[in-house]
Amino acid sequence: MILFSAKMGRYAYCIVLCCILIGAQCQEAATVEADNTVAKESGICRVCVCKDGKVNCKDQNLVDFFTLEEWGNLTDYKPTSVDLSDNLLTNITAIADLSNRSARLSNNKIDFIENASFRDLQEMRVLDLSHNKLTSKLSPHAFEVVYGTM
Repeated sequence: MILFSAKMGRYAYCIVLCCILIGAQCQEAATVEADNTVAKESGICRVCVCKDGKVNCKDQNLVDFFTLEEWGNLTDYKPTSVDLSDNLLTNITAIADLSNRSARLSNNKIDFIENASFRDLQEMRVLDLSHNKLTSKLSPHAFEVVYGTM
């Protein structure tokens, strides 16, 4: 009978431990979901598709570039790529510190990029500005970046 009680105690301990671990996983998933909900309720994700770490604004007839505040609302979402191609954008302003590695801004009407627009994009590896109206009047400070430590 004592042996039976010891086995029951171990089973009960395992069940309690499993419940704690499952609860922690559920809480973490709820936190991630809450972060994604905030991002999806932002101005950008109401216009574009925000899914799987990507912000897809391709071919949405966008005329105005999103504000720094709107970009900032995506910080918790942590998009890895942003696609703003095939729109009617004419100028680019500052983008908040996001973890995105690529940005497609091709096939717009961009003729002006504000100084240091991409400054806070420390993870940026690919920036596609092809098929726009960029000219030699473009300031070299438009592409000013802060070099991080490796």
